[in-house]
Amino acid sequence: MFAFTFTAAAQVPAAVTIALLGGFGFATVAPLQTRVLGTAKAAPTLASTANVAAFNLGNAIAACLGGLAIDAGLGYTAPNWVGALMTTGGLGLALLSGRLDRCTTVQPPARLPVTADARRAA
Repeated sequence: MFAFTFTAAAQVPAAVTIALLGGFGFATVAPLQTRVLGTAKAAPTLASTANVAAFNLGNAIAACLGGLAIDAGLGYTAPNWVGALMTTGGLGLALLSGRLDRCTTVQPPARLPVTADARRAA
């Protein structure tokens, strides 16, 4: 996103930057989805849904902020800065999440022993 701000005025560099942007963006989806599903073993469908919803919310917020930047008279490359700042924030959150996962050990819930009364009831 930062690079596209500087290459947007020339066709060939802009096309290369857009291709790289798409490639990097596409390459992040599968590892993020795998991480979410691996972390949320108890409710993978809910976690997957929340992950996709977060992506869509990020897209909507970025579009709104990019439009506000253009409307403020910052130029047509201003949304690139908005996107780059949002991406940097997302990367920071991902790094923080990874660090917290390494620092925190979550124990699975203990299973209650099955009593003789419960066996008879079943």
